Amino acid sequence: MSTANRPSDKAAESATIMDRFEETAFKWGGLIMIFLAVAFAMGIAIDHGLFTPPLRVAAGILVGTALIGVGVFTYVGRPIFGQSLQGVGIAVIFLSVFAGHQMFDVFSWEGAMGGTIVVTALSFWLAARRGDSALAAIGLLGGVTAPFVLTLGDAGGTGAGSVNAYVIYATTLLLSAIAVYFFNGWGTLLVTASGLSLATFGSVVMQLDAGDSLVLAQVGVTLIGVALWLVPTARVVLERPMQVSRHSIDRVWSDFFRGSELGSVLWAPAATVAASARIWDLSPEAAGLVALAAAILVGVVGAAVRTSERILGLTHFAAAATLVAVASLLLLDGSVLQVALAGQAFAYLVVGSRSESPVLTITGAMVGVPVLAWLGFELVVAFDFRESIEPSQLIAHLFVILFVAVGAVLDQRGQVRATAGAGAYVLAVLWLAEAFLGVRNGPALTTASWILLAAGTAYVGIRTQSKVAVQAAIGTVVVAVAKLLTVDLVQINAVGRTISFFVAGVVLVAFGYRYPAMREIIHANEPDVEPKDRRFMYADPQPRPPQPPKA
Repeated sequence: MSTANRPSDKAAESATIMDRFEETAFKWGGLIMIFLAVAFAMGIAIDHGLFTPPLRVAAGILVGTALIGVGVFTYVGRPIFGQSLQGVGIAVIFLSVFAGHQMFDVFSWEGAMGGTIVVTALSFWLAARRGDSALAAIGLLGGVTAPFVLTLGDAGGTGAGSVNAYVIYATTLLLSAIAVYFFNGWGTLLVTASGLSLATFGSVVMQLDAGDSLVLAQVGVTLIGVALWLVPTARVVLERPMQVSRHSIDRVWSDFFRGSELGSVLWAPAATVAASARIWDLSPEAAGLVALAAAILVGVVGAAVRTSERILGLTHFAAAATLVAVASLLLLDGSVLQVALAGQAFAYLVVGSRSESPVLTITGAMVGVPVLAWLGFELVVAFDFRESIEPSQLIAHLFVILFVAVGAVLDQRGQVRATAGAGAYVLAVLWLAEAFLGVRNGPALTTASWILLAAGTAYVGIRTQSKVAVQAAIGTVVVAVAKLLTVDLVQINAVGRTISFFVAGVVLVAFGYRYPAMREIIHANEPDVEPKDRRFMYADPQPRPPQPPKA
């Protein structure tokens, strides 16, 4: 085949989505058909007793090696096709080694682990040689999960000493992958390392017992957590761009991989603190102090990088704010789940807005919307059933509302800012009603707090020319006055009634004085409409063209 007629990846890069789908369908369809044919042939050989277990494992390894060889050979003319074959070959060898130990008992556990280490090293070498992030991700996935897969069903697979050995093995492998990411900027590898770190060390922390070294587990968790926090930070500070290979995975998910750098900075410190608290079984007060110390450290790093990288500094401040909220609730011995989720949603939304990352924005919305619904349900239920509430839970709800309010202020998108601000305002109104439940003259205090909130919101709306804030203030003061005249009039004593009416009167007079400015803000963007003469209200806006005479 001549070079002129050889298909190249330049044509694939300029092809449409349908063209790429068709090419991928042909490629993987052919590979699947070949795989099925080989499986049928193996079935025939097994039925006739010609294919013993050692031969089956050897055949799988040979097929994987052949795929890698063909991929290396075809890489010169078809890089993407060659990379795909090499990735499939690596996966086939991994599966063959796993089956050789688990299904056929061809390899001992030590032999199978040695084989997976060799295959992992081979995948990293091929990835570095060809610049293929997908190969490195496949090798990392197989290498980290190999000990779990090889010990499935084995007695004593998680006994004393095995967890310690796995911590050393997994830490070394994950740190190597993070180092490769630092030098090559492969987002695929960072996402894979992040997911495997959460899964593996989460499992390790839950399996620790008296025979395992807590210090070793803490060292592994700290090294991985700090690496996933500071290595992406260093890449951003050094202005090293995220590398996007010619592989379709990297091209399609490029925005996701770029957002993963800031995302890793957001979650890694909090995850490290949570794992450390679980390792040592810390009390809420001790865990709160650890979270507070981590928040200070993250904030200091954010202040250091803010001058050169504003978005990165904001990312650190958002992560520190989440840790401060969690620390406060832990020190008060309160529930931290709602605040932790709200803090993470706040961080993702704010950083996603400032960095224009749709991935971070969508992640924040997916986490934040259920949390807000959860909080709204709790507030409404507490108000309806007149239930008293613990101070720690009240503070937790306030943290969530503050996260929403500050996120609305920092968001650069007008529609999102207005929606989030309105949601925070409604939650604040409900929170004030919740705060005075069970308090003497609680209804009067609730009404007075609503009126003062409306006055403050109106002031902010006039200063910022915010139509939403002005409308919210007017609506709140109307509801508060209606509540005062109907419900509170018969429920509160004479002193409370006098104070409430005086506060309401002063605020209403102030609203009347500033209402012209408020009206201008409300109607600022409405088009001017000329009054119509009712005689021509149903007339055509445009004169009709002359009609041709009828025949």
